[in-house]
Amino acid sequence: MKSKEPRSTLPVPVKIEELRVRLHEWRQSRRQGTPIPPEIWASATRLAHKHGPAKVARLLGLDYYALRKRVEPNAETPTRPSAFPFVEMIPPQWSSGCECTVELEHPKGARMRIQVKGGTEPDLVALTRSFWTGRR
Repeated sequence: MKSKEPRSTLPVPVKIEELRVRLHEWRQSRRQGTPIPPEIWASATRLAHKHGPAKVARLLGLDYYALRKRVEPNAETPTRPSAFPFVEMIPPQWSSGCECTVELEHPKGARMRIQVKGGTEPDLVALTRSFWTGRR
């Protein structure tokens, strides 16, 4: 029968090791049934975005599915690109000023392109906020 070899001999990233120590200390001092504190979940979620939920869950001894749910909170309800509103901007004055194009792409696939021509400046903050949140 073969002996099990370690899956990886690569060093554990420093931030994951630091969180593993924090999590171990918390586990030693907690009462049975106490949920993991939100700040630990937040740190694990940030690390999972960088290193992947499977690796972080394995190294920290966390439930993979619980971590993945926090990394991808809307995985069950994907946003369709058509759910975002169309916004047309008509500047009050046209002049021979500069031109600008802003292109946005949402991680779920939606795209938005803003072309500004002339001397007026649209409220790009409001437009992009509308795009990212899906609100009109």
